[in-house]
Amino acid sequence: MKTIWKFELPVLNHVAVPMPEGACILSLAVQGDGMVVWAEVDPKKPSKARHFYVIGTGTSDVTARSNFLGTVQMPPFVWHVFEAWR
Repeated sequence: MKTIWKFELPVLNHVAVPMPEGACILSLAVQGDGMVVWAEVDPKKPSKARHFYVIGTGTSDVTARSNFLGTVQMPPFVWHVFEAWR
C-alpha cells in the first residue's frame, strides 16, 4: 500500500535524501523555516538515495543531467530544485 511521506530538503547546492525505491515526487514547498518534498512511497521498499540540487536565482550551477521539480520562495531568496538523473 502506498502512502505520502514528507522529506526535509536542506538548502544546499547538492543533497542526497534517502527515500523508498520508486518514490514519486508530488510537490515541494516551504514549511516552517525549511523546504520539504512530499512523495508517494511504498514503505515496504528499501531506501535509496535520491540526489537533488537546490540552486539560487542568478547562479550558473544548473546541470544538464537533472530534472526540474519546482521553485520555492524563501524571502529574500528564490530556490530552484532539480533532481539529478542517475
